[in-house]
Amino acid sequence: MTIAYPHAPYILKASVSLLAMRKLMTMGPRGKKAENKRPCLFLSHSGADTEAARRLKRKIEDSAAARDVGLKVWFDKDDLAPGRGWQQQLEKVIAEEATAFAVYVGSRGVVNWVEA
Repeated sequence: MTIAYPHAPYILKASVSLLAMRKLMTMGPRGKKAENKRPCLFLSHSGADTEAARRLKRKIEDSAAARDVGLKVWFDKDDLAPGRGWQQQLEKVIAEEATAFAVYVGSRGVVNWVEA
C-alpha cells in the first residue's frame, strides 16, 4: 500500500506491503506477538495539524490493506473519553492498545509536547 499525502508542505509517503503491515499490526509491545488484539495505529500530531491528521487517519482506515487487517487508527480528538484524564488515557493506549505508532509532521514541523 502506498499513501501519498500532499495536503501539507511536507509530503507524507508510506509504502508498506500488505504482508509487512499484517506483521507490524499483529505485534504487541517490545515486539511480542499480540494475542487476540485488534491492530491499532497510534497517530500522534500537533494541535495545529489536527484536521490534516484526521484526513490522513480516514485515508489510512479507508485503505484496502487496513480494512483487510482490521486496523483501527487511534486519534486523540476522536478517541479520548470526556471527563477522564487525557494523559492517563494516552499512557494506557500507548502501553496496552497500540501495536504501531506514527507521527504526523505538518506545516509547522516537529512541535514540542506541552503539558497542561
